[in-house]
This record gives sequence, structure tokens and C-alpha cells, in this order.
Amino acid sequence: MINATRSRSILLVEDDRVQRTLARHSLQHAGYVVTEVADGEAGLAAFSRLAPDLVLLDVVMPGMNGFDVCRAIRSAPGGVDVPVMMMTAHDDVDSIHEAFAAGATDFVSKPLPLALLAYRVQYLLRSSDATRDLRRSERRLDDAQRAARLGYWDWLAADDQLSLSPMSRTLFGEAGEQARSFADILRVVHPLERAPMERALQRVSLARVPLSIEFRLAGASDDPVWIHARGWADTDPSRAELTVTGTFQDISDIKKRDAQTHYLAYFDPLTGLPNRVSLTSQLDQKLAAARRHRRSLAVLVLDLDNFKQVNETLGHAMGDRLLSLLAARLRQCVRSEDEVVALTADAVEPSIARMGGDEFALLLSDILSSADAERVAQRVLEAVRHPVVLEGREVVVSASAGLAIYPTDGEHSIDLLSHADSAMYAAKAAGGDCFAFFSAPRRSAAESRFSHEMALRRAIERDQLTLQYQPKMEIATGRIVGLEALARWNHPEFGLVSPVHFIPIAERTGIILAIGEWVIRTALAQIAAWRRNGVGDVPVAVNLSARQLNEPDLPERIARLLAEFDLNAGLLEIEITESAIMDNLELALETTRNLRRLGCCVAIDDFGTGYSSLAYLKQLSVDHLKIDRAFVIDLTRNAEDGAIVQSIVDMANTLGMRVIAEGVETKEQFNELAIRGCHVVQGYLVSKPIPADAVPLLLGEPAQVARVNMFALKSAPTVSCDAPHPC
Repeated sequence: MINATRSRSILLVEDDRVQRTLARHSLQHAGYVVTEVADGEAGLAAFSRLAPDLVLLDVVMPGMNGFDVCRAIRSAPGGVDVPVMMMTAHDDVDSIHEAFAAGATDFVSKPLPLALLAYRVQYLLRSSDATRDLRRSERRLDDAQRAARLGYWDWLAADDQLSLSPMSRTLFGEAGEQARSFADILRVVHPLERAPMERALQRVSLARVPLSIEFRLAGASDDPVWIHARGWADTDPSRAELTVTGTFQDISDIKKRDAQTHYLAYFDPLTGLPNRVSLTSQLDQKLAAARRHRRSLAVLVLDLDNFKQVNETLGHAMGDRLLSLLAARLRQCVRSEDEVVALTADAVEPSIARMGGDEFALLLSDILSSADAERVAQRVLEAVRHPVVLEGREVVVSASAGLAIYPTDGEHSIDLLSHADSAMYAAKAAGGDCFAFFSAPRRSAAESRFSHEMALRRAIERDQLTLQYQPKMEIATGRIVGLEALARWNHPEFGLVSPVHFIPIAERTGIILAIGEWVIRTALAQIAAWRRNGVGDVPVAVNLSARQLNEPDLPERIARLLAEFDLNAGLLEIEITESAIMDNLELALETTRNLRRLGCCVAIDDFGTGYSSLAYLKQLSVDHLKIDRAFVIDLTRNAEDGAIVQSIVDMANTLGMRVIAEGVETKEQFNELAIRGCHVVQGYLVSKPIPADAVPLLLGEPAQVARVNMFALKSAPTVSCDAPHPC
């Protein structure tokens, strides 16, 4: 978002409501104050009333067109210096010429480049401000001229006599020292800009239209000099000859920054490849051409297999280096007509892009059959397989690829990219290091996934999610020492849906962040409700997803929720899986420390199923270890599971942690866990997950563990909910 030192006002004159709305949202998001009108007459009235900093003006409008409005603005008080950016059709060259003739400062093509519109506006405002400010001080502050790289000139148009200030001569170098006319200046202007410059001089001399034009100086330098020329005709009728006064400003640095902005908007800085925005734009253009000429094209989406292991083993720096090398290799292996053009700000035809992370996409245009796409896919996979040497170490990776063909697999860019992505995941499911074409069954699966995703998004909006609570019982006392909140989807058609079915969808789509926030808030609200109803303080555990754990402000958000419900942090236990911790260990260490400082208990869920967290367990600020149910199911029959459980308990005791066993369903499992020193059990033997309104009944009844032959207990005690165990 562009942050201006003060709010800048923009007058938007556009009769197309959709274009007007899109432009307004883009500019308001950048911090500008936008006034919009739908026709030229209203635009002139608004200009006189508001004196805006910039006018964004459509060319074709009913009634008074944009050219007439622009001329009227230039004739109005205060209208000479106001930047006017006119909106024209992309290939409407005649309108562009007429726009400049009418006094436009700049033009922008339709459809509007919304991602860069605010930057174009920012540049025009900055240029206008600089010129206006420096005009007031040009005769007093020569230092300001040097700082701004701006000089002045006076021109007698009839005789082509040009007077340059010292700074203007400096801008043009040796040629400036000899320049006595604009003809001398034109000789050092880049050939591509020479004709527009001549037309601009004719307009200011014949029609007294203010001059505003940018041009390059001639030369083969890789670092061109850009000059912005502005000029104003003398309007004093007593003067015998027309005099034009203006400025030259070196805007080379501004041009560089604009080029950098364009690059960052459309290219991936790590690999130099075009990004998703570039590829989608190019795909839209290629699809339009394919429709006209009845040709086929293909989209190939490529994702590296197990790239995460490269980052974890060699580090992210080496992972980035590998991506850069593979990107260069992918450029070389596609056929010549699909090779990406030079990656500069002027590049408009990318055929390969980095879509993000370790995912790439190739656009294969004008294919004759699917066999053409197949050959490219095979060549690409073979190129990826070739070993890469990183700091003397040979690294071999593979990839999975998916192909979607136009028009068979879709007629729009979003469909083709989505279907190629689905085919890529099918290739991964087949073991990776291969490619797959999109097919009708995959289309059905993709549509089903999309349908489920939309239904899940609506589930949050329509309050279809609910929490159930599963008690946790302390073995030594038989007391209920807490509950685990488990999300359920109360689907209008299928009833209660287990998180096993909808959490993976939520994780893949990012909806998990909204669900996770809802779970924490709902659980805390329920704890507060139980307290108000006399049930007492009931500690509740909630599960944290990997995406939530990666949010650095999570502890602060939880602190605000605890304050909102006036609850002690010890009533909230955060459960994190081993895989979520290892996904970003450094951030997990920081987050768990901050959660414990806040007063929350922290538990590692599904403990024993991870592959590397044991080495870092001492570094983690953790209170509880939850033994995964996979080690409990065969605990009484499998000696290996018993040994694993015993080692977890011994390690937890050494580190001062409590152990909770999940999935306890039989008395034999319960007794075995008690013998091995487990502290807390959770599972169907104690209770199934129950709705919130059943919790007070459970806590008020004799212990359901009366049915359990508890180890070392003489009789079944009464179930009660104590204060949370000290963390």
C-alpha cells in the first residue's frame, strides 16, 4: 500500500460503472481520496469545486467527451498544472495522440492495470509536485535545481531561439553547451522519442497547449538518461512573439524505481522468471488467439517432490540456490518457440513462470496434439532429475507434473491452471517423478473439492460449526482434569461431519485460519459460560494448525481473547502436532515460549509419530506430551508399542512433563498405561466427545470410571473438575 504524507485527492471521471468501481477501490486501497463522477459535465463541476490533485479521465463518454473536458480543465483557474491521466483503449493510438493534444499529462490503457495504477498515479503526483515547488524557487535556489536535477528554459518559438539555464545545459552534457535551439536538442533525443517531441513542440507553439513529455537521450548506454520536459506558453497578448517557458528534469532515478516496481509486480526476484500474474496475463492473451485461430495450447504445472527435505537438510539458502539453478535449466529445456524472452521490464511473452514455492508452470502454445505436450513434460522431468551440485554436494531431485489442454480441459485460464494443478497432484499420488494429464474423473474430483471448499466457507458464515468436548481423566485420582475441544461440522445434508474429513480441506485452502480462530474464541466463550452457570473453571485444550503456529502474532491475539472473556490463561491448553512444530522449528520455539509466558499450557499432540522432534524437545516450552493412539491400540499385545510408551513416559518424567494417552478404549489399555506411569487418559473408555450442554451433567455424576478396573484404586471416586494442573 502506498502511504502518502497527506491524503491526496483524485477526481475519477468514467461512465463505465465497473471500471470506475475497480479504479476507485485500487486507489482508495493505496490511500487516496477518490471522488467519482459518471460524465464530463459533472467532472468539470467537480473539478471547480474540489480542486483535485489529479484527474483520471475517460476518453469516450456520453455528452462531453474526455478531450473536451481536458481542454476545459486546462483553461480553468488552477488547471494548468494538475496532472490529467486519460484512459484509452489499448490499441487506440489516435485517441492517445488527441489526448496529448488536448493537454493530457499521461494516458493509461484499458483494461486498467489495477496492480500498477496507484504507482502510475503516485509518479504523476510526485512529478507534478516537484515541478510546482521548484518553479516557485527556480530564481532563488540554484542548489535546489542541482538537487532535483532540474533546469529551466525559454523558447522563442517563431525563430526557434532557445535559452537554457546552467542546470539544463548540464543535463544534456556537451550537446547542451552548444544548444541554441530546440533543433539542437532534438539531435540528441533518442530516435524513438524524436517524433513525439516534435509534435509536442508544435502543439505548444501553435495551439499553446502546455508541454509535458518524457524522452531518452540518444546513446547506447545500458543506463539511459531520461528527461521530463514541461513548458507553458506565454498568454500575454501584448507580447509580439510567442514565448514558451519550461523545465527539463532528469527523471532517470524515477524511471529506475518504476522499472523495479514493475519487475517486482510481474517477476519472481529469486529466479528471474515471470510470476503467476505474468503467466496468467499471457495465458489469457494466448487463449484469445487460440480461440480466433482454433488452435490448441497446454498448461504444464510442475512441483518438486519432497523439496521440504532439501530445505531442512541443507538449509533454505541452498534450497533457494537449487530453485534458481532449476529455473535456468527449465528455460533451456523447453522448445525454442516456447522459450521465455529476455526478462526485462519490456518482456511481455513469458512461457515459463514460478508460481510460488517450488511450483513452476509452462505455457505451451500452438501444440498440434497432446503428444507435443507429453514430449515437453518428459523433457522437463528429465531435466529436473539431472544432478545439481551445491557447494560440492551432489543433489538429485524429482518433480511431478500435470497437464491441461485447451479447449478439452477448459476454456479459461483459471480452469486450465486449476486442472493442471489437479493433474499434478494425481502424479504425486502415483509416487511422483512422473506426469499426468487432466481427465474427466479428475475434473469431477476437482469440482467436488471446490464444492466442499465452498460449502466449508459457507459453514463458517452460517454458523454450522460446533464444538464437542472429550474429557481427560487423571489416572491416579480418577478426576476429570480437563476437556479437549473437537470441531464438528453440522452439515445440513450429512449431519455431524468429523474433522478427519473437513480439516484437510481447510488446511489446503487456508480456511483453517478462520476455523482455528473460531475454535479458540468459542472454547473460551464456553469456559466463561460454564463459570457463570456455576460449573466452575473447566480447562479446555484446543488444537493448533501449522498455519496458525506460523502466525507470529498468535500469542497476542490469544491474550486479547482471554482478556475479552476475563479468563485465566491456565484454563486454555494449546495442542500442537509434531509435524506442525517441525514445519518451522524456530518460529515454533518462539511461539511456545510466548504462550507459556502468557500462562497457557502447551502440549505436543500425536507424540511419537514425528521424525525429528525428540532432538529438540528440551528446547520446546512444553507442559504435556500426548501419546498418539497408534501406540495405545495394540499396547497390551505389542511389546514394541509398550516399550515406546515406557520411553515416552520416562523421558517426560525426566523433563518434568505430564503424559496424556489418547484413544484409550479398554480396561486393559487403561491398566497397562497406569502400570507404565502415564498420568492422564482420554478416550471412549472415559467418554465419547459430548456437546457443551452435556458437560455439566458429566461433571456432576458419579465417575464413569466406576466401570474401569483402575490400577491401584480401592474404589471409584466421584468425578470432579479441579483447577488446571500447574503449567
